[in-house]
Amino acid sequence: MVNTANIHKKAEEVGLFYPPDPGSSNVATIGGNLLENEKMKDLKETQVATVITVNPGCQMQMSIGIQREGAAKRIKNTR
Repeated sequence: MVNTANIHKKAEEVGLFYPPDPGSSNVATIGGNLLENEKMKDLKETQVATVITVNPGCQMQMSIGIQREGAAKRIKNTR
């Protein structure tokens, strides 16, 4: 799997910089980062107070983005 930690490492090897996300760089992928960024933008635009998800992995990744961006007050798992 090509996660963002690997991309960060390879970028450094050739003198480039890919900013790591310390909370998820070992599990996140580029596609996941792009999707998360779009989700955070949507949450901020709609000023949602609570995000509800059924997927624990999604909850974990979105929690990181929500804390970083201040995009919602809380996130809940329905399981």
